[in-house]
Amino acid sequence: MNLYSISDKGELIKLNKIEFSSNEVYFVDDGNTIFLWIGLRVPLNKKDLSVKVARNQNKDRDGSAKILLMDENREYGTFLSMMEDLKVGLRPDETIERRPELILKPPSNLENFNEKSDIEMEDNVGKWLKQLKEYRNFRIEKRISESKKVTDEELKEMIDVEAYFLAQNQLSYNELCWFLAEKHLIIQKGDQNVSEDDIKKKAEEVFRSSVSYDELCWLIAELKVLTDQGYLDVE
Repeated sequence: MNLYSISDKGELIKLNKIEFSSNEVYFVDDGNTIFLWIGLRVPLNKKDLSVKVARNQNKDRDGSAKILLMDENREYGTFLSMMEDLKVGLRPDETIERRPELILKPPSNLENFNEKSDIEMEDNVGKWLKQLKEYRNFRIEKRISESKKVTDEELKEMIDVEAYFLAQNQLSYNELCWFLAEKHLIIQKGDQNVSEDDIKKKAEEVFRSSVSYDELCWLIAELKVLTDQGYLDVE
């Protein structure tokens, strides 16, 4: 893993640890992902320049890395779990490793499935808010009786498939946090007892948690499949 700060001229300055100063932009490269941490007091022109630097660096490796922006106090996922180690810094005898993450893979019999998840997704959170009242006008009924429930292995495969296709929608991390919060609260409290403020608070909790993008997709898929298969009731 390599750590840098980015100067006002777009130069990468090698570091051994990160102070997380609000005036700085930090470039964290673990080979597979380039994280750009952007302080609250960083001007827009430097932020834009830093993004350009990250894209140029990624271009040099044929675009093989993901670039993720981490705004100060709004960090998420794997980066959130690494922050304390990054403050301590790199040592000669050890490296800072990312925690293991769930990796979604296409099902082996991909041709037997639709090209995308049947989870109804919208382009942004605003559309979900608008449709929330419509969603409350119907109830999800059990599709399969107790005697016909699938095996644990079949259930896991169904969730894996649903999660994989959900990930292909390329929704933002924020949108996934909102969608997971909404589905969780509706199942927990019933669709008539959940307000937009409730969903917003829960979504913020999800955002603050150390959950990767693919794990969010899997959790959303899990709720959907368990509900569809009659393991969870929606009041």
